Amino acid sequence: RNRKDFLNRLESFKESWRKDGIPFGPEHRGIRFAMEQRKDSSFVSVSGEITKAALVYTTNGVDPDSTSAIYTNAIPFNSNMEVRANWVRDGHLLFKEPTKEKFSFHTGVKSTVTWNEAPATKYPAEGLNSLVNGMKGDMTVSKRWLGFNGTDADFELEWNDAQWISTVDIRFLHAPKSWIFLPDS
Repeated sequence: RNRKDFLNRLESFKESWRKDGIPFGPEHRGIRFAMEQRKDSSFVSVSGEITKAALVYTTNGVDPDSTSAIYTNAIPFNSNMEVRANWVRDGHLLFKEPTKEKFSFHTGVKSTVTWNEAPATKYPAEGLNSLVNGMKGDMTVSKRWLGFNGTDADFELEWNDAQWISTVDIRFLHAPKSWIFLPDS
């Protein structure tokens, strides 16, 4: 009923299993990235649910290790960057490979999105600002994609100050086996 309480209770079992040498499956990595807009500044937040472990990260293109910065506050986002994150417990990385996310800083990041026709509730992506959050969708059916079911994608972008826009880059996912199709026009 309460996921956080469950994870805390599960940890006492894991400690007992470790002590008794009983193997158990790896923990779910569960690292999530999001872009946040606060007043005139943009930030990348990193979150996860592994208990009794620290979340470490880098933004310099190098994989984090046990001595990397521990995530405590959102990371300022004002240029293109890749955030790499991993979990550390007792001085050791929990996973061989970090979770990585590339963020593209563009004019749209600082805009406010107003939807005249909202996306389908079954395909909300990471929220209504997913259109401009700097995170590009990939070729997998994931929470990156806003979906529309028989309606147009009808939205407006607004900035506090006038902006010069030379190009617009829009991506679409085509996954017919999952009943996801390109727009008609």
